[in-house]
Parts: sequence; structure tokens; C-alpha cells
Amino acid sequence: MDPVSTLLAGFGVSVVSQVIYDLAKARIGSGRPTRASIARAISDEVPGLSLTNAEVVADATVDFLAKNGHIRITGTYIYGADSVWMRSAPGTELVFDEGSTSETRRSRISAGRGASMKATGGTEVEQDEEGNIIFRT
Repeated sequence: MDPVSTLLAGFGVSVVSQVIYDLAKARIGSGRPTRASIARAISDEVPGLSLTNAEVVADATVDFLAKNGHIRITGTYIYGADSVWMRSAPGTELVFDEGSTSETRRSRISAGRGASMKATGGTEVEQDEEGNIIFRT
């Protein structure tokens, strides 16, 4: 596997995602790629991530962090057996939009029709292992 493929795998992106692969390869050029250079290349070209009608499942924790752009979650099911985190960094936002459900073994957040929850500027929403739902600003 070439260095760009290896680093993209850390982002959960397979080489099948040819557009992202070609973009990262072109932006980095012939230099030695790093995780930071690939993150920068992707965030420069793709300022946000949108999950629509997706399913995200983890044996332990799901952690969404809007760090280099915005994240919008719509009509999506999220399950982290132990915990789920939804966070935003300063200058970004994470929107948990209608039709989405975030669930752990002990808690559940559902956004019904027309409902949404927005985290901006360092806000965090945590569903912890004890079943608590914690909002931090």
C-alpha cells in the first residue's frame, strides 16, 4: 500500500473512494504525506461532512468531532455501546438533524420531524457509560 493509501485508511476512507484518494494525492504532490497534510488537503476541498440516512455502529464509542469543518447528521442511526460524543471546535458546528437517533446501551437521543440540535464553538454532547446525557459549553 502506498503512503497516501496508508494514511487515508486512518480516516476510514478506502481507496475505493477514488475521488478523495485522487484529491489527497494531487494536493500533496510528490512530497512525503503526513496525517496532518492529508487532513488539511481534505478540509481545504471539502469544508464539511454530511451523513444522510447512514448507520454508524461501534462496539464501544462513537466520537464525532467537527474540528476542521462542519458536520451535519440527518436521518442517521448512531450506536456506540458504551458512549457517543458529538463535539464542535471553535469556528465549526455539528448539527444532529431530524430523523436521527443516537443510542448507547443506556440512553437514546432522537430528533423527530423538524427537530435538530446544534453544537457550535466548542460545545459537546456526551452520552456516557452510565446512561447520562451531558451538555457542555
